[in-house]
Amino acid sequence: MKILAFNGSPRVNGNTASMIKVILEEAVKNGHETELINIYDLNLKGCLACRACKNGKIEYCVVQDGLHDVYPRIVEADVLIFGSPIYIGHITGPMKILVDRFYTFGRQDYTVRDLPGKRFINVITSGAGKETYPEVMEYLNSWMSKFFRMENIGSLQIGNMINPDDAINSAQHVEDAKKLGQSI
Repeated sequence: MKILAFNGSPRVNGNTASMIKVILEEAVKNGHETELINIYDLNLKGCLACRACKNGKIEYCVVQDGLHDVYPRIVEADVLIFGSPIYIGHITGPMKILVDRFYTFGRQDYTVRDLPGKRFINVITSGAGKETYPEVMEYLNSWMSKFFRMENIGSLQIGNMINPDDAINSAQHVEDAKKLGQSI
């Protein structure tokens, strides 16, 4: 099984990335193939609303940025993991751009191609308490499951992450991430 994870944090070794890496390490133990993409490295650009992806002029997207080469890997993956810290009450800007650029998978008639049947996990970290921003997890879960027709196989939302290594230093958070990875 192929697992493709997206770290929406600028910190490649911060709390969000650490939890994603624990999930992936457990998945590898179960024989799965994994890949982690740090989306800040992709220099993403926003959707142009040109609709070229809707009228068959292009396979995925006309925007030539780092996501261009990632689209086929999204299609090949069986499981997608989306991880983001909360910045000013929501997912990071690059993570929002990634979600927006999934627009390419929606057809003209609002059916969805390539994604239905895939499974996904969302990982959210925050300096505020875990219960402070439930709407952020609800937002991601809703779009991925209701619109894109993927199956949510787990979510991890942790709060009070002040320092970049708080999550990895918490036995409970590591255990929760391990359980998610083992469940794949």
